[in-house]
Amino acid sequence: MNLETTYELDAPAEYVFKRITDHADFEALLMGYGANIERLDDEISLNVGMKWAIDGNFRGKQRQVEVSLTQLIENELVSYASESKDVNASVDMKIEAISPTQTRFSVGMAPKANTISARLILQSAKLARKTLEKRINRRFADFCQRLEDDYRDISRG
Repeated sequence: MNLETTYELDAPAEYVFKRITDHADFEALLMGYGANIERLDDEISLNVGMKWAIDGNFRGKQRQVEVSLTQLIENELVSYASESKDVNASVDMKIEAISPTQTRFSVGMAPKANTISARLILQSAKLARKTLEKRINRRFADFCQRLEDDYRDISRG
């Protein structure tokens, strides 16, 4: 089951790319939700091969996930792969400059079940796909709106 959502932002592609690759910001966000994050690589700058071990409570169960940066094209594409006991997934974030001040930002997710119980959960998600898509689209729109607001605040000085 693949899920994709797209949003057009009033912010330049370079700004959107910079924000979605600010891993320290995402690490702090996840830690705010109670997750433990450990870097598993020695990369100092943004590079393919960056890895994180994330351990936290999700939907009432302790989960461990390893996430790695698998593809990176500046101002165009950021791809991650996640691996866990139950589900592996790929996430592709695509950035397309519509104009110097507007960007089309898309996120695609492709989960793959590793266990029978995960297959059942993904099958249930397929049955509730419309509800799931609405929830994801709403959260993605909120995230993009925050990016736009932050950009507006910065550009105003």
